[in-house]
Parts: sequence; structure tokens; C-alpha cells
Amino acid sequence: MEDTGKLNLLIERIERHQRALDLNDAQFVARYQRFLGSAKTWRDRFCKRDFADMGKSLTTWVRKLESMVAELDGHSVLEEFFDELPFAVKMTAIYDRLQGQHNDRRCGVGLATTGVGKSQWAMRVMNKHPRGTAYSRANESWRNSISQIISGIGKAIGCPIPDFTNPATALNKVIESLKMNPLTVIIDEAHEGGVLLMKLVKTLIDETSSRVILLAFPTTWQKVMSASNDARAEAQQLFGRTLKPVFTDYANGTRKEDVVIFLQKAAGINGESEGIAAQILPLVRTNGNLRLLADAIEEAKLQAEITEKPLDGRIIVAQVHALCPTHIKEVAK
Repeated sequence: MEDTGKLNLLIERIERHQRALDLNDAQFVARYQRFLGSAKTWRDRFCKRDFADMGKSLTTWVRKLESMVAELDGHSVLEEFFDELPFAVKMTAIYDRLQGQHNDRRCGVGLATTGVGKSQWAMRVMNKHPRGTAYSRANESWRNSISQIISGIGKAIGCPIPDFTNPATALNKVIESLKMNPLTVIIDEAHEGGVLLMKLVKTLIDETSSRVILLAFPTTWQKVMSASNDARAEAQQLFGRTLKPVFTDYANGTRKEDVVIFLQKAAGINGESEGIAAQILPLVRTNGNLRLLADAIEEAKLQAEITEKPLDGRIIVAQVHALCPTHIKEVAK
């Protein structure tokens, strides 16, 4: 009964989203197929609240729709994240190293592609160190807008900026707040802030004892770093205040050791995890990294529950292939 109640609330939220988009079932499910399955499942089972014969798959569907609603609400879409992941271990080491920095080398940079776990790691650190850490996600509105950047950081550190017409005054408020309460400020999607963000981060490091971690896409970050002469000068000034070397281990995607750990923790695949990881790594790296793997494992769990067969590596491999665009194109031919 508890799962049924959750499912009802989740479906209501998703139905509102469909109405807001004004999409028919086929269009809507095409956009969210990794969560909803088929248009028939969405309309005949979920919209009609036909849960009677779902059996063991009910709990799995709750998890899938929770992930969808989390994505709609702007939260993390990678439902499971583990501290043991090598990516998390290495990023945490950067965080810990920053805490011991008392000179001006108080900026850490993590460059990684999408789906590796940057945002999920940041939220995990926030949960562990809520009093000493702040988190802000940059977006396209930050580029070339000092007001948007200051506003975003101000909200993250608990210093709302009511007056956007005077950036200098707003910046001083943020600086004063961080002087009184030094924090480690994690800025996700930092490449969206461009050179202006780099300049502001340099100022915050110079004027306060706070620390900053910038998480960014490698290619876009490099474009910012190699921009015009004036921009390059600003970037180099921040680079001088950055821990070396810049963390780029995941610039080309997730690594085999992370896939192994994820298979073990999320799917209970132990003895065959090394072989399965090696087999699926190329597809995982080129189709969303751990985000794709998380979706494939959820699909595999659902299939195993429906067929009442044990979850194994063969099912996960099949689901990884099924979720990849390259596989879909081959089937279409």
C-alpha cells in the first residue's frame, strides 16, 4: 500500500508535466522512454492506476518514477552514487587538501564529462559537511552577467542579493558574508560562467579565506582558458591560485574501475564485474557514462523481477546495448 500511494503521487506530478508540455502519449513517452517504457504502459497502466498485477516490479517502478520526478524538479538524476567510486575518492581528496590550504592556492578544479558523477559527488559532500560547504550550479544566464553570478553564489552561501542594479554593492555583501563565515563553495557547470566567473572566484580567494571548487566540462573549460588575450590573462590569474595539477582523469569519461564498483554496489555483480565492465565500458563512456549504466541496471532489475530470474551480467549488458543510440540505429536499419 505504501508503494501504491507513492506511485499515485508520482504519476500525478508526471501527468501535470505532460499537460504543461501539451504532448500526446507517443511524444511524451518518446522524450522520457528511459523512465516510462512504452506509451501503452504509461496510458493503460499508470494513468489508469492499474497496479493490481505489478507484483514485485511495483517497487522498481516507484524508483524509476522517483528518478524521473527528480529530473523534472532539477535534482540529481543519478539515483545511486557511492563514496567508494574512484572518481569520488579523488574528488574528496581535492576537497580535503583544500581544507588545509592557508595560502592563496585555494581553488580546486575538476574537469569531467557529463554523467561521471560531478554533481552527485558535490551533493554528497554538501550532505556530509553542511555547515562548511555551499553549492551552486551555473547556467547559461551566468555568462557575461556579473549580476547573475553574484546572485547565484549569494543564494548558495545564504546571502541573498536584493539589489541587482549595483554589482559592486552585491559583490561586497558576498565578500563580507564569506569573511564572517568562510566556506568551501562548490560551483557546478563552472564553464557556463566564463571569464567573469574566473575573475570573481579570484577576487573571493584574494579577499576572503574561503575555498572554491570548480566542476566543469573539459572542452568548454579549455575554450574559456584559451580565449582572447584579456580573457587569458584573467584565466591565468585564477590558474595561479589553483591546486596543481588540475584534475583531468575523467576528461574523456568514466573509467573501468568506476564501472566495476558501480556494478558491485548497484547491481550486486561481483565475480563477473571486471569482465562485464570491460565489455560495456566503450558504450558507457560514449553514451552518458554512469548515468547510462544506472538506467541500464534499473531496466535489468525490472526485467529480472518480471521474469523472476536472477539479475546477472548478461541482462545488464543487453540493457546497456538497448539504451545506446547506436544500437537503436542498427535496429532501425
